[in-house]
Amino acid sequence: MVSNFCPYREPLRSVLMLLFLAGLVSACSTSITSGSSPTPTSTQGIRGIFHDYALPPSQFVPFTITAGPDGNLWFTEIMQNGSVQAGKIERITPTGTLSEFSLPSRNTLATDIITGPDGNLWFAAGDKIARITPMGKISEFPLPSATSSITTGPDGNLWFTEQSNIGRMTLTGKVSEFSLPFHQYPAGPNPKGGPADSAQGESLAITAGPDGNLWFTEIMQNGGSFIGRITTSGKITEFPLPSANTLPSSI
Repeated sequence: MVSNFCPYREPLRSVLMLLFLAGLVSACSTSITSGSSPTPTSTQGIRGIFHDYALPPSQFVPFTITAGPDGNLWFTEIMQNGSVQAGKIERITPTGTLSEFSLPSRNTLATDIITGPDGNLWFAAGDKIARITPMGKISEFPLPSATSSITTGPDGNLWFTEQSNIGRMTLTGKVSEFSLPFHQYPAGPNPKGGPADSAQGESLAITAGPDGNLWFTEIMQNGGSFIGRITTSGKITEFPLPSANTLPSSI
């Protein structure tokens, strides 16, 4: 089983390409005469204007980014050098001014970051979920095990993935866990102590769906993978992917 797997994210290069466009200018326009039906507008000639902002030289690498409630962009940075690892939270304004916030716990990676329902930023930090206010104050909430992906649920709570669980945390830090189902696999002992000849999958990424549920990706150690759905009351349904040896990561 993969331990503490972080969902794959398209890496933010050493030069951070901001996710907003300063302008998306259409060079084409369509004239519509009275009484005529609208005609499709060609995308030819549409151009985006990008602004790149270089980060200060360091061993840290940008990881994930989100739009903050304060009109700025917030992103996580990680540094892993052998057995030494560290994380930081960065804030960048639309004009490129950077502010850096160190994590209070040593040897901790900050991975996924989101804007929470309370006007703060929340991020996954190893065996903790942490909150950072727009002013930079960080609070940490311990978890039973490490997490790598986090999202805001339709119920106003935070939902996250653990190795073989889906977790829910209130904004005050109360944690509930929902175990993934066991699946049969070829004969042999179950190293995790579950039913004989069975194993659980590992949840990777999670997001809120349009149906009021949470959806997540899941892989099995012995092959096979699923897209999972969990209701806000904790009922899990799995949908196996048709192709073997796939690795559904982000969702």
